[in-house]
Amino acid sequence: MTEMNEKRESMRNRILVCSEQGRGALLTIDRLVREKSTNFQKVESLKQLSLDFDKEMIELEPAIDGLLEAYKTEKDEFGQIEESYQKMVHALDDAQNERWELQRKLADD
Repeated sequence: MTEMNEKRESMRNRILVCSEQGRGALLTIDRLVREKSTNFQKVESLKQLSLDFDKEMIELEPAIDGLLEAYKTEKDEFGQIEESYQKMVHALDDAQNERWELQRKLADD
């Protein structure tokens, strides 16, 4: 009789454990379904954000190209002005050297 009671107790314990495991599995399934739904919404949100960024990039490209072209034009103009400036500095140095030579000759005479 004692052995039968122990088996019955053992069976009850296994039944309790199995029912708790089943309930835990159902809760886990419910949680995973909710997470799946949430993750799907996040994916959709990120797709929309990506589309928005792509649209913004398409809108910005002409402005960037225009500013880049303006920069290149300004850079070319600056290069020409710089070249002219360097020629003038060189001419000024030559004129100054010539003046010093003339003053030295005048002082020698």
